[in-house]
Amino acid sequence: MWESLIERAEVLVSSIVAHEETLFHVKGQLPEPINMKRLIAEGKVQEFAATASQMAGLRLCFDRRFVEGLHEGELEALALIHENLVGEALYSSGDANAIRALAMLGHSDRGISMERLLKTTGLQKTVAPQFGDSLFRRCIGEGKQSRITGEGLNKSIV
Repeated sequence: MWESLIERAEVLVSSIVAHEETLFHVKGQLPEPINMKRLIAEGKVQEFAATASQMAGLRLCFDRRFVEGLHEGELEALALIHENLVGEALYSSGDANAIRALAMLGHSDRGISMERLLKTTGLQKTVAPQFGDSLFRRCIGEGKQSRITGEGLNKSIV
């Protein structure tokens, strides 16, 4: 599925995801680990990196408890979107907190579930619930609510 997706869509990854996250491989869930470094070198996937100050600035948007629930790779991707450094790229994640954070930052229109992404590229594949459109939409809604109430956001920034 991954090879088909990158043939049909322009895929961007944050540098942290490219160099750390794809090293993890769960036996039985993927036929083989995704070799992101090779895909980047071959020009099939684009790598983007946020600066330390951009990531620090993004961390300041959230309260300490919420930001601790976000992985560095998610923070980097969100910082790239928040700073408008990835054009019209859409963010896709299976992590509920990262999806909520996207909406909390006011970028709910910049996200897409993996299920919807696959469908829009003509790939019909059943995905795990955390990659489904239903969970994605629920988390976006929760993030929008948090943006209004300020829950999870740094009160001095709100």
